[in-house]
Amino acid sequence: MSSSHSPTEALRVQCHICQASVAATGSRFGGFNDDNTHRHLCYGCSVLPPADQQHPMAPYWGAILNHWRPGTDSRAWNFVRDRRHGAQFLALVHELAKNYPYADTVTMVNSVAMERIRHGRDKRREVIPEDWACLLKVCQHLGFEPAYPHEVLRPELEKMNLRENGLGFVEAGEPREDDDVKGVCSNGRTCHNILPYTDRVVFTWSYRHRRGCNIIA
Repeated sequence: MSSSHSPTEALRVQCHICQASVAATGSRFGGFNDDNTHRHLCYGCSVLPPADQQHPMAPYWGAILNHWRPGTDSRAWNFVRDRRHGAQFLALVHELAKNYPYADTVTMVNSVAMERIRHGRDKRREVIPEDWACLLKVCQHLGFEPAYPHEVLRPELEKMNLRENGLGFVEAGEPREDDDVKGVCSNGRTCHNILPYTDRVVFTWSYRHRRGCNIIA
């Protein structure tokens, strides 16, 4: 059976920075190699400024930006290139980026953070690395199927004295005397109103607003 792809379409090249295999027709010219052959770049690596292309994390940045393109959601551009992110964290983010848009990923990790504040031991009012690890486990359990998360609305955040930062992630609102208990269930992890992180329901408005918890304030 003959292939439906022309030889040109079938030809693939390797990105010089992230080593991803990309179609030759979709690669970007990145200069010349020492032997005067073309240096190919994938989309994600080609949009990085020249100085960033030399950074040790550039392969991760480019790989993620192939999925979270700056033209689709500019917040991803700033988040991905944050110098505080190490290789292990960026590898985790890449797994999510391959399957979910930036906006959905933000909503999902915010939902995880809000549930941790409500029932977990760690009450830090911001998205922490453990929230990302938890999110990845949920998505793996779902087989990376679409999660269709429900947007976190401002009234939800205000009830817990939270707000969104410029990248979309929840963080603490203005300091208040009741911050230690605002939106917190007194039963903690012993609460019978907790579902395991195995279903997309944990990303829904209904789950975040479920009744039955003993909210302190």
